[in-house]
Amino acid sequence: MLVFRTKCPAKVNLSLSVLGRDDAAGMHYLDSVLAKIDLCDEITVRILTRAGMTVKFHRSAMLLHHGEPSPRENTVIRAYHALSEAVNHTLPGMSVEVKKAIPAGFGLGGASSDAAGFLRLIHFLATRTAALPSAAATAIAALEPSQFTELAARVGADVPSFLSEGTVRVQGFGEVVAKQELLQLADYHVLLVFPPQPLYTKDMYARFDERGEKSSNHTARFLEKWQESGAAEALPLAHNDFEEVARQELPAVGEAIDSLRKRGFPLVSLTGTGSCVFALMKGESPAEELGLPSEVRISGPHSLLFNAPTTEA
Repeated sequence: MLVFRTKCPAKVNLSLSVLGRDDAAGMHYLDSVLAKIDLCDEITVRILTRAGMTVKFHRSAMLLHHGEPSPRENTVIRAYHALSEAVNHTLPGMSVEVKKAIPAGFGLGGASSDAAGFLRLIHFLATRTAALPSAAATAIAALEPSQFTELAARVGADVPSFLSEGTVRVQGFGEVVAKQELLQLADYHVLLVFPPQPLYTKDMYARFDERGEKSSNHTARFLEKWQESGAAEALPLAHNDFEEVARQELPAVGEAIDSLRKRGFPLVSLTGTGSCVFALMKGESPAEELGLPSEVRISGPHSLLFNAPTTEA
């Protein structure tokens, strides 16, 4: 039995602007900068001689929420079927194990990263090994990058952003992804703060729409300033449009943000739609000095990742 594995990193949104909503598509236009960090899920794929696919989750004891996603919600299963449809070939049977370290409902992109990690791994098998049937492998290898991005977007709006390594700018509905070389970013680490409850993406977008606010696209200004003047002048311009909604929905979010900002970190923000809050820092800061509520959980400092995860056989 052939066995392969890869890591699937979490992300933090250094800045996130919601630019509008396409009512027909039911989706939002975004402009955001994502940085990957060394908090990772791990996917192991076993190629089987029989047809079909199974996915089993193993969750870290540190995770706050448990339970298996339904087949409809399981992004790895969706990625398997989306790839099979895109190349018009039946993929071989696979047994997939996902070792979870990224909690759901905290804006870290774990489910999207898992799907992207699976797609990257299967593309690796098609182009670098003889693990897949030749017809399927040839069809997968022939996919253009734009086609691969398109099928990833069908799995989930955030999945394309995890196909690229390092820090990326994400626009459109999430399908327009461009790598960003942000000088000085490697000097920083990321501290994660988990409030006691998650916040879910669908609910947060609904709350955001109810507020009827318009973004002035601070993400574009943040990137322009970084390229012009570097991190110190750019980071104060970074902002997440979901911060005020998250503060209203879960007061612990605001308490964590306010406590961390009093410590003078270069950037303190919500990641994604929350509820995780992060601080960008230089060096390490002991958790006991942060003055955070006792019910929150702290993880890190985490390193930023700038290279693609490796695939192991």
